[in-house]
Amino acid sequence: MAVAPLSDARHGALHLRLLSLTELATASLVVAVVVIVPLVFDPNLDDAFAFPKVTAIRVIGLLGAVTFLCYVLLGGSIAQNGDRWIDLPLGVFAALVVAASVASIDAVQSFAGEPYQYQGLVTVLLYLGAFYVSRLALGSTQGFRRLLTAIVCTGSAVSIYGIAQSLGVDPFWSGPPDDDRIISSVGQSNDLATYLVVVVIAAIGLWPTAGGRARVGLGAVILISVFALALTFSRGGYVGLAAALGVVLLPRFRAAQWGRAAAPVVAVAAGVLVVALALPPGRAMVERIVNRAVTTIDLSESSARMHVDLWRIGSQIALDHPILGTGPETFPLVFRPYLEDLPPDRAQLLGGFRLESPHNELIGVAAEMGLPALAAYVIFLGACAWACVKRARAGEPASRSIALVVLATLVSHVLMNSFKTPDVTTSSIFWIVLGAGLAAMGARAESDVREPSGAGR
Repeated sequence: MAVAPLSDARHGALHLRLLSLTELATASLVVAVVVIVPLVFDPNLDDAFAFPKVTAIRVIGLLGAVTFLCYVLLGGSIAQNGDRWIDLPLGVFAALVVAASVASIDAVQSFAGEPYQYQGLVTVLLYLGAFYVSRLALGSTQGFRRLLTAIVCTGSAVSIYGIAQSLGVDPFWSGPPDDDRIISSVGQSNDLATYLVVVVIAAIGLWPTAGGRARVGLGAVILISVFALALTFSRGGYVGLAAALGVVLLPRFRAAQWGRAAAPVVAVAAGVLVVALALPPGRAMVERIVNRAVTTIDLSESSARMHVDLWRIGSQIALDHPILGTGPETFPLVFRPYLEDLPPDRAQLLGGFRLESPHNELIGVAAEMGLPALAAYVIFLGACAWACVKRARAGEPASRSIALVVLATLVSHVLMNSFKTPDVTTSSIFWIVLGAGLAAMGARAESDVREPSGAGR
C-alpha cells in the first residue's frame, strides 16, 4: 500500500515532463517557420522559391498539428492570453474563406492556390493555425523575445546574401539579378523588402532590453537590413519602412533617450553614406534609390498605372460577386473579361500576362472571398491595432514595447500588401508575430518563468 503514492508521484512527474516536452516542441516548430521559410529555396526547380517555401510551411504545419494534438491529449491548457474579443471577426473570416472555397468557380484552384503563389485555402488555414498556436506557445515576453531573436538572426543572413547578389557573388545563379534588384533567398524584390522591414522592426524591438554588445549586433543588423532593402528598389518597401519606424520609434522613447542609444548606429550610417557618395558607383546607386523613392507618388509611371488598372479590375470583380467572391486564388481565371473596362492600350498590355492577383490584399479578399469576408478581415485587423494602441498607452514598459512592435508589423504588412501580391514568407511571419505579440503584451512579466500550461491539473 505504501508503494502506490510513490508510483502516482512518478506517473505525475512523467506526465508533466511529457507535457513540457510537447509544449516546447510546439514552440520550436513555430520558431522553425520564421527561420526555415525565408531561407529555403531550390535553384534546380522552375518554381525555385514559392514551392519549397509553401512545402516547408505545410510540413511544419502538419508536424505542429500532431504535436499540438499530443499536447491537448496530455491535458495541456488551450486558454489563450490577450484580448479574446478579436477572435470573433477572425472566426467569421475563417468561415467565409471556407464557404468561398466550397462555392468557388474552381474548387481545386481555391484549395491548392495559384502556382508560384499558393495562397489557397490550405495555406490560409495554416496561417490561422499558426496565429493561435503562437499565441499559446510563445505568448510571454520571453517567448516573444525568442521569436524576435530568430527573425533577426535569419534576417541578417538573408540581408548579407542579398548584398552579395548585388556584387555578383552568388553560388546558385551567375551574375547580379535582373534589373539589379536583389531577391536574396526570398525570391522577389518586393517580397524581400517586406520581409526586411519586419527584420528591422524585430531588431528595434529587442533593443531596449539588450546589453551593450548585443546592441552592437542589433545595430549592425539594422544597417545591413536597411541597405539590403534599399537595393531591392521597392517603393512599397521604402514606404513600409518609413511607416514602421514612425510607429515603433516615435512614441517609444523621448528624443534624448533615443538619441543616446542610437547615436553609434546613426554615426556608422552617416559614415557609410559619406563613403558611398564619395565613390562614383555609390553616387549612382544613391541617385537611383532617390529617384525610385520619388516616383512613388507618380501615378503616370508604368508600374503605378498597372497597379491602378489591377485595383480597378479587382474592385469590379468584387462588385459583381459581392457575397462569396469568385473563390480564393481565382483572380487569374476571371480577370480577362474585365480588361474591356480599361482603355484599349492598357487592356492590350495587361492581356499579355496571367495576372495572379489585383496586387492589393484587401481588394483581393473582396474579389475572391466576398465583401463580408473583407469586412470581417478589416474588423479583425482594426481590433488587433486597437488592442496594441491600448497596451502602448497604458501597459507596463515591456507590454508597451511589444505592443509597438506588433502594431508596426501590422501597419507595414497592410501597407506594403496594398501594392503587391501577398507571399508565403512574409504572410506566415506576420501571422506568427501577430499571434505571439497579442498574447505576450497581455502577459505578466513573471509569466516568463512558469510551469507547463497543464501543471496542477
